[in-house]
Amino acid sequence: HCAMSNLGAPLLEAENAKPSRHARSWLLLSHALTKVGSKAWEFSLPLLLLHFSPGSLLAPTLFGFSIFLLRFVLGPTAGSWIDRTPRLH
Repeated sequence: HCAMSNLGAPLLEAENAKPSRHARSWLLLSHALTKVGSKAWEFSLPLLLLHFSPGSLLAPTLFGFSIFLLRFVLGPTAGSWIDRTPRLH
């Protein structure tokens, strides 16, 4: 019996049921792989910018500053919007 054979099966059998151990394992694996990929990209992008602009730190610096500025400006707005939005449960 292959673990991939039941990928189309519902994760929850009843409306108020908790996810199965199998579903939680898949969710945890998915989250871990997504997080590793995101952090790898976050680490490698400034190095890639350094490769395309040899001898200058301007490109990675501008990239880092722009990401910081976007998070600083949009983070509180996004957080407030999420707090006002009704939950799905």
